[in-house]
Amino acid sequence: MKKFIFLLFLVSVMIVACGGECKTAADCSSRPCSIVNCVKKTCTYTVEKNCCGNNDCERQYGETRCSCEKDCKPSCTRTAKVQKGNVKVNATYVREYCDSSNQCVFGVNSDDVREIRLVEDKQFRYFRIETVITFVKPFNPEKDKVNFRFTLKDASAELVYPVKITNVQLKAGEYFYGETPVSLKFNAIGDSLTAEAQVSYVPVHVEEEQRMGYKYDYEYQYRVSTSRNEDGSYNYETKPLVRDSYSNVFGEKIFFVN
Repeated sequence: MKKFIFLLFLVSVMIVACGGECKTAADCSSRPCSIVNCVKKTCTYTVEKNCCGNNDCERQYGETRCSCEKDCKPSCTRTAKVQKGNVKVNATYVREYCDSSNQCVFGVNSDDVREIRLVEDKQFRYFRIETVITFVKPFNPEKDKVNFRFTLKDASAELVYPVKITNVQLKAGEYFYGETPVSLKFNAIGDSLTAEAQVSYVPVHVEEEQRMGYKYDYEYQYRVSTSRNEDGSYNYETKPLVRDSYSNVFGEKIFFVN
């Protein structure tokens, strides 16, 4: 200890003997966000304004928790909590993140959103319809919608065009999630038509998964042969309009965020 004190004393004496700590600012060591000067042979440091790293979150200069994490606390990393049984755990999607304007916002980052695509092929008596359903995960019912694309893949000779879809519902058992009246007409094999359904459900929790299905109403006519002509052709009778509905459950749950 005595040797250390003696060395400090010796260094101080040498600095004085050499004419002080500095002659110009260039002789002084640099410090982050500091303006350095040499005043009376002594290095002085003044905190620089509008500088990330000066321990001052200067919002007047546009510093935020995203643009300058060093000065603006806490960091933009807080996560929502969801109830799992008797404990609260971190949410999967709802959290703080930095948006495109370097602001810390609370919600779902678009980078975490992915599209879910479900495909079903249904054979009816006189025609076959492919249904492609797309929605995003996680799903925000305030702005997101469930999209349907119906394609008439095949039809028998007995079908009388058009085939119509008149209504699309989102439901789970007896629980109603939304409805969209439509007027989709298929006039030939290969016709592809779209519809989108708004979800009216309001999530109870910050995040939750729900099993959901869909139902659509359709109508068509068909014909039956009544007699055969001498040239081999047939005479047909068109039957009255048939109205029916079809329903199914999505192959994946919808992950709601609120």
